[in-house]
Amino acid sequence: MIINKRSLIFLVLFVIYISLVVAYYYAFVDGSNADISKNGNFSRIVIPDIILYRELAQLFGSESIDPSLSWRVSSQLALSNINEINPLFLATRNLLGPSFLAYFMRDIRFGDLIFNIILIGSTGILFIKILSVLDIRSNIPLWVLFLNPETIYYSQGFLKEIPCLFLTALFIYLLLKKKYLSCLLPVVLAIAIRYQIAFVLMVVLCLEMTPLRHKYKYFQFSLLIFSALLPLLYRTVFQRAVQGYYIYRAESGPGSGIGAVIAYFQFNFPFFGYIGIPIRFFQTMIEPFPDVQLFSDGAGVVNVYYCVLSASMLMMSYFYALFFKYFFKITIRGGDQNWSFHISKIIILIYIYLLLVGVNTFISHRFMYAVVPLMSFIVFAEKRKDNLFSYVVISAGTISIYLMNMWKYLLTV
Repeated sequence: MIINKRSLIFLVLFVIYISLVVAYYYAFVDGSNADISKNGNFSRIVIPDIILYRELAQLFGSESIDPSLSWRVSSQLALSNINEINPLFLATRNLLGPSFLAYFMRDIRFGDLIFNIILIGSTGILFIKILSVLDIRSNIPLWVLFLNPETIYYSQGFLKEIPCLFLTALFIYLLLKKKYLSCLLPVVLAIAIRYQIAFVLMVVLCLEMTPLRHKYKYFQFSLLIFSALLPLLYRTVFQRAVQGYYIYRAESGPGSGIGAVIAYFQFNFPFFGYIGIPIRFFQTMIEPFPDVQLFSDGAGVVNVYYCVLSASMLMMSYFYALFFKYFFKITIRGGDQNWSFHISKIIILIYIYLLLVGVNTFISHRFMYAVVPLMSFIVFAEKRKDNLFSYVVISAGTISIYLMNMWKYLLTV
């Protein structure tokens, strides 16, 4: 009876999700000019990278590519100091997978929508399987997956976000089933989409298979070493990202907020990352707050991306709060029990993934989308029965903060 009920909920939510994806497409994307709606009243209706991948797909057939064909392509080439596109460039910039998909399905009408809908539906099936492994009757993760505004928004084109979510969910399911060899499949596939995720999945797999007692101690010690070496990594491995950060600051201003301060200390002081990275987590989760610029692209032009992030923040704020609660338990208090429960393994994977988000020189919420729906599983680590009340309280507080931020727009109406 439980399976039938869950299957029905899955089908209903999946149909609602498809309807919202199609409705969004015809309301904003159809007939649009790049990332501006056809009536000009809405900006960032899609992630600009979608347009970049389409242009790269169109240029795949050329033996020699003129960067002047597209300013988006030429800007990517300029960042890497090269004059023409090659497979190494596409791979190191995480452009290979999405561009290949756009090229492969270029002649299929609505190919990007169909592809993303299939992946989200498959992810929903994986969520059902994970819930069965965890012996959980609740269907909260399905609601979060299908109704999150980000899911609908990222489904509008070939991006890395939807495939990364699917591969991460597949990895978690195989990990919980202890099919360690099969876990290598999502790891390998992730290399072509976003190779950093492949690294995260491989680390989690190694931690799971390592026959060590008191794993939490080794984990905590590794975090200390990582935070100590972080300034050195910024000068070597992440050097290009740091250069891009300073170029951005030179063009847009030095910045005086907490983000600029955190970046400076992380670049230059060992061990500061142990504090700075969790702050980066928080900043990334609540983007674009505290400065929600709904009309950042001109008077009367609504930034849809900021609206989507704000709506997603309202939905996920409670789960974000739970994440920080268990994050401190794992990284500070520790305990062997952190490695014995399935939910804790999911939390640890989310944390390791967010480490890469935290060391990034820019705040961008879409980088963490691959684990956003997965955060809904954290609620099952709670034994309390007042989760609904806590969710309402935290969400109400978040809404109040946003309303205070929106007051400046209400005054201009």
